[in-house]
Amino acid sequence: DEDEGWLSVDNPSTYATYALGGFINDNPQPAIVYGDANGDGSVDISDAMLVFYHVAKKELLTDEQLLRCDTNDDNEVDIVDAMRVFYFVAKKIDSVKE
Repeated sequence: DEDEGWLSVDNPSTYATYALGGFINDNPQPAIVYGDANGDGSVDISDAMLVFYHVAKKELLTDEQLLRCDTNDDNEVDIVDAMRVFYFVAKKIDSVKE
């Protein structure tokens, strides 16, 4: 057994710091890229296809993917969301999110 050093659950490499009013997260979560079904940080034709596959029930999206692909905040990913992602990729609209 090798010593894993100081980095472990008991000794994390980062700590939250306190500022007036509350704690500051030293490692903020990245912003959600709406329409990014495959999680690569951009919205392209592969994302549009994954959403269409989900709508057609050929390949269902995970909960995290569903969150990123619900473009109209109706708590479901359907043909409306698929078309918005596709129109964004085709440069017909300026934003995936309504």
